[in-house]
Amino acid sequence: QDLQSAKSKIENLERDVERNENDRRRLDRDLQKRHQDLMETQRVHGQLKHNLDQHRGEIQSKKYEQSQYEQRRSV
Repeated sequence: QDLQSAKSKIENLERDVERNENDRRRLDRDLQKRHQDLMETQRVHGQLKHNLDQHRGEIQSKKYEQSQYEQRRSV
C-alpha cells in the first residue's frame, strides 16, 4: 500500500512538473509574441510620427508661401 501510494505521488508530481513546464513554454511563447507585437507597434508609431511631422512641416511651408503671395498681391 505504501509503495503504491508513493508511486502514485511520484506520478502526480511528474505530471505537475510536466504541466508546469508546458505552462512555462506557453508563457514564454506568449511573452515573445507580445514583445514582437510591441516592437512592431513602436515601429509603426515611429513611422506615423515621422509622417505627421513631415506633413506639419509641409503645411507650415505652404502657409508661409500663401502669406508671402498675399503680401505681394496686396502691395
